Amino acid sequence: MRADNDRLRERNEALARAARRQAAPFSRRPGGSGEAEPKRAHKRAGRKPGAAYGAKAHRPQPDHVDRVVKVGLPDACPCCGGGDVEEVGVAEQFHTDLPPVARTTRHDITIRAVPRL
Repeated sequence: MRADNDRLRERNEALARAARRQAAPFSRRPGGSGEAEPKRAHKRAGRKPGAAYGAKAHRPQPDHVDRVVKVGLPDACPCCGGGDVEEVGVAEQFHTDLPPVARTTRHDITIRAVPRL
């Protein structure tokens, strides 16, 4: 009876320890409800390289533009606050409304940069 009592005490302590240090949502203890072995080779995270990634798609530029909106930027650099910024170029971004209103708006976005010394 003492040997049986000692065995049961050890089992009780082991279960109490295991309940306190559960690190994963699914247990992988042998004999438990998740006896699966860890995977040997994991799949790489992220996008597939090269042609395996899939079709690269983009919309063509529209045939006509109904409205042009010029988007300006401040005269000072937003990062450093310096006033010496120069215009580098203009980027076009197209916005096409879905039916029933089918019109396209082009936004001319001014690009400025602080000249490097």
